[in-house]
Amino acid sequence: MKTVNNNNRRRWPTRLFFISATALGLYLGWLVLGRAPDPRYQRYFSGAARMEMPADAGSFVRKNMLYLFPDSPLAFEDIRLVYRGCEDGKLLLDLFLLDLDPEYAYLQRVAIPQAEKGVRLGKRTYVLHEANRRNARLAVVDRDDGFP
Repeated sequence: MKTVNNNNRRRWPTRLFFISATALGLYLGWLVLGRAPDPRYQRYFSGAARMEMPADAGSFVRKNMLYLFPDSPLAFEDIRLVYRGCEDGKLLLDLFLLDLDPEYAYLQRVAIPQAEKGVRLGKRTYVLHEANRRNARLAVVDRDDGFP
């Protein structure tokens, strides 16, 4: 009597699955890596569509607003500020008091909600308008209400 081998019948779904998965993987690899980018969309990937400051742009002052960029010193009246970024919800600044010691940096860790209300740096009070890892914007505020 002749016996039928049923093992071949059970193997075809597994083989079909692995062949399909391999073909799909190769197709996706070719789609992502193998094709040249379409020149119509090249400007979106080159960064030209984003408005960014140039890499050599330094911190500056415009109309009583301080624009601070990371590791770029800004001298304003009696202080020099170096923006170090944001960390754990705090604004990190190196404060140089030019009248006291222009070579020593006082690290200022100011909570962002407190900085939005106002913070005293040197002889002036500043209010934070915006802060992220790329820049910070502080407005100069003159107050005579005894703000510390």
